[in-house]
Amino acid sequence: VVDLESPYDLKSGVIYFDGEWVVWPEHARHGRDAIGYEDVLSLVYSSRSLKAVVSSEADQPYTVRITFNGDFLADENKGSYITIAANGESLLSVNGAQEVQHHRSYGLFKRQQSDQELELR
Repeated sequence: VVDLESPYDLKSGVIYFDGEWVVWPEHARHGRDAIGYEDVLSLVYSSRSLKAVVSSEADQPYTVRITFNGDFLADENKGSYITIAANGESLLSVNGAQEVQHHRSYGLFKRQQSDQELELR
């Protein structure tokens, strides 16, 4: 487990981590049990849509908070697996052990172009 901090200036196509993570060339794992959304995975990307493969090593479901260029997603740009909470937060619910076997690919965004910044907390 390594405590990581991303630089201020993020480069396109590079995945950045803030907080405690275990990172391998093909995947990463959160390095601790977090209470809130203090640890972050950030990515600047250029595409019309974005998907993430997410799973859980435990049998417990968890929620990932997602921002786009510093703001929460809205109905017009959220992917099919994202829900918008009453307070406006955009959330991805990962259903624990179900994804361990299937490593589900989640659609996060749609209809975006040029370099955009994604944060998963």
